[in-house]
Amino acid sequence: MSSQPDWAPRPTDHLPPMRIDHEVALTQVMTTKAYDYWRARRGSRIMPARKDINPRDMREFVASAGLIEARPTADGYEYQVRLAGTRIEEIMGPITGKLFSEFLPPEIEARWRRVCEEVRRSRGPVSITGRMAFQARHWLKTEAFVGPLGEDGQEITMFLLGAATWTDLPEGKSTVPA
Repeated sequence: MSSQPDWAPRPTDHLPPMRIDHEVALTQVMTTKAYDYWRARRGSRIMPARKDINPRDMREFVASAGLIEARPTADGYEYQVRLAGTRIEEIMGPITGKLFSEFLPPEIEARWRRVCEEVRRSRGPVSITGRMAFQARHWLKTEAFVGPLGEDGQEITMFLLGAATWTDLPEGKSTVPA
């Protein structure tokens, strides 16, 4: 794996850049806990299976966790959110059970697909850092871990996600223009 991060091209000028890193350099507690959990469940294998992942064992970070199913279609893959923790849904709204195309604008769906495709291509975990693009919440910084899950260690069927968002605005500064 390359140690150089991959800066995703911006599909439109209004989206902030996103960094995809195969070195999985994480700084946030919840994303680090998700990554550590994924690695523990993986053991000596290339990736853990879905059956190795149990939300009850993720109590410390489940509010910041997600499971995304990857289903092959005639045109590629369809991605469906199977579990979105409460902190994720506070930002994104109720997305559990929804396909990417059901809640994401096309340009942001393309970014999320790019992350999933990169994990599928590399067959390993990545970290993502940048600013929130969803609903133009650019004042929110975000960091995520995305790790593959595969039933036979070969075909990736799901992804484990750990996500964190925070603001770097000075205290008292509004996110709404005056």
